[in-house]
Amino acid sequence: MKGITKSFVFILAAASGAPSAVYQIVWMRRLSLVFGITTLQTSTVLAIFLGGMAIGSWIWGRLADRRPQFALIVFAAIQIATGIYAFASLWIFGGVETLYLAAGRSLADRTGLFAGLQFALSVLVILPPVILLGGSLPLLARRMVSESSGIVGAVGAIYGWNMLGAAFGVVATVYFLLPTVGLTSAVALAATVNVLVGVAAFAAGMSAEKRPEMPYAAAAMSSGMTDFSPNVIKFLVLIAFALSGVAATTFELGWGRLLAMVMGPSVYAYGTPAVIVLAGLGMGSILYGVVQRTTEEHQQRFTFLEFLIAFTATLSLMVLPRIPVLFVRFFPLFRDSFGRQAAMHFIAAAMVALVPSVLFGAAFPAAVASLGGAAVRVGQTIGTAYAANTLGAAVGVCVAELVLIPAVGLHATMTLAVLVMVAAGSIVWWRIRAPRLRRLQALAPAVAALLSVGMMPTWPREVFAAGIGFVAPRLGTNEKLSGIVRGMRLLYYRDGRNATISVDQTGHTLVFRSNGRTVTSTDPVDMADQLLRGHLPILLHPAPSNVLILGL
Repeated sequence: MKGITKSFVFILAAASGAPSAVYQIVWMRRLSLVFGITTLQTSTVLAIFLGGMAIGSWIWGRLADRRPQFALIVFAAIQIATGIYAFASLWIFGGVETLYLAAGRSLADRTGLFAGLQFALSVLVILPPVILLGGSLPLLARRMVSESSGIVGAVGAIYGWNMLGAAFGVVATVYFLLPTVGLTSAVALAATVNVLVGVAAFAAGMSAEKRPEMPYAAAAMSSGMTDFSPNVIKFLVLIAFALSGVAATTFELGWGRLLAMVMGPSVYAYGTPAVIVLAGLGMGSILYGVVQRTTEEHQQRFTFLEFLIAFTATLSLMVLPRIPVLFVRFFPLFRDSFGRQAAMHFIAAAMVALVPSVLFGAAFPAAVASLGGAAVRVGQTIGTAYAANTLGAAVGVCVAELVLIPAVGLHATMTLAVLVMVAAGSIVWWRIRAPRLRRLQALAPAVAALLSVGMMPTWPREVFAAGIGFVAPRLGTNEKLSGIVRGMRLLYYRDGRNATISVDQTGHTLVFRSNGRTVTSTDPVDMADQLLRGHLPILLHPAPSNVLILGL
């Protein structure tokens, strides 16, 4: 074997991305069985996962540059180590549960310490393997640059195939593994994949002929990149890319919450947008790396991409209120088929998330190339860029879910994310070197985004509060969403951390909804059900005096 082929490296990238998605979903669900299902818990786990990936990318990227000839061997080692840890996690999580139950009783009345215990145990069980997973991208990219002069193309392709692998992992977990084999078998299968990937990479790395490293100067010339980018520009690109990560997770959370209100809050409704986002990231990254450019050209295009993301995300805000209308219109086509319903989920998610996600994906190789040192310090450059973006994403999860959404609502939070993208592009735009006309042209999508945000009407909240995913099966042939909304009087609506709560009145009937789903109402049918449930505690308690029904 005289060299490592590009196709083989791409397969390794995709195959290592799939288990990471499985772990994120399964470990988050496993910890929810220990700590409970709350926004604080899910946000904490997701932030730790993203933060660990950032730390791992930063560490392994620097190590890859010191011994580039062993990059594939190191990649193999961390894949095998991750697989071994994943197998052990089947027992580690049981130990965490035991520790939590033992320590939690004494801290039950101390909210701060109780939350701190959950955070500490989450870090203890999730952070080590995630730091290992963070090394996949810089290590594979460093090895591929040793074999090929197309640096930007290599970075874009490896990141892209890794994201496509992660998208496949989400599909496999949500639609097949969890419903059929459960949490334990899903983790065992993902761990097996990690070990097999590691073994394949180790065998290839050991048998490959030791080829001389391409001189850095030659690589820089052949890729159209140099290391003369000013430090100010590099710093501004990293700041902008971190802000891009903040906005990306904010959009993804918003898309997921709103689509779940339309189609019903299920694992499919939340998993489908994640698949579309990951697939979009992969496609955008691969496509951007096809054409080589100079460092200054990459900086110009990175700025334009940030502005274009802001504009397309604004368009998605305009499309979102139309999704419930289209859902009702086409519901007869897929009401009796789960496969068609799943396809409808993907179509709806793609309508709002695919184009911005493709642009987010293209921004990664553009950011790496904009730093101007990829030919000299490939691993370090990739690790730094990925760490900045992923740390921004972790901050975005915490700020959006825990602060902004409950404070100002979903619409305002996503609007703020659009403004963040405009700001991210602007801080690089004012320092890029380009003809004045080209600089002004780059501002066009930013101006369009700002004008669209300023003129955008307030969302018709009734279309989301109506819970059309639950109502649609009971609609007549000629009934439309507009008729339902006209008959509703929205008395209360608030986006909270865990759910969107609304109270509406139709005729003389009051309805209390959580994420569009009716929890209780004054409808005679619902009242009968509530009265029957109210008898249970009365029959079980020897002397009941007060009864409270919590909607489930």
